Amino acid sequence: MKRLLFIGLIGVQIIIIGFFVFQLEQIYTTGQEIRLLTSDEEDIYLKDVPLWDDAYLDYDINGIPKEKWTGASELKYKNKIYVLLKQNEDGFYYINQASDKKISASGAGEVVVHGKYNYYDNDQQLYEVNYDFQTVNNVRQFGSFYFNDQLIVTVQLGKWNQYNIVNVEKVTD
Repeated sequence: MKRLLFIGLIGVQIIIIGFFVFQLEQIYTTGQEIRLLTSDEEDIYLKDVPLWDDAYLDYDINGIPKEKWTGASELKYKNKIYVLLKQNEDGFYYINQASDKKISASGAGEVVVHGKYNYYDNDQQLYEVNYDFQTVNNVRQFGSFYFNDQLIVTVQLGKWNQYNIVNVEKVTD
């Protein structure tokens, strides 16, 4: 009996590990690659400070302008947000529409990403949203970057809101 239970537990572990490997592979086979720009705000105190191994990046898509927002005006912190991104001629993805209600991509060059509502900035009239792919683990594997560098981040998105950071590079002037 104990032997059967042990074999069953090992089998369940193999199935779980196989499922995670399958999910990671699905990101690359059925996912969509998007390129995002980090915000170009400069901080004089962080001018020559290198990024740490685990970097938290601020993208241009973090601030959703009021005119692109179609959802409720009052939201709770960490509400799920749907953001429709559209690819421009330059190859980068920008906000096309955002809401707390489900949105679907209808055309080529469009993708929906999930975020979490942070707050509404009255001064700039922006809905601030956080995304899971803002944290880049081991950013030094892609190169040496500083806090004030504007970066191009390539993200591979899966069907079920999984993601993988494929590349990070500095914007060249």
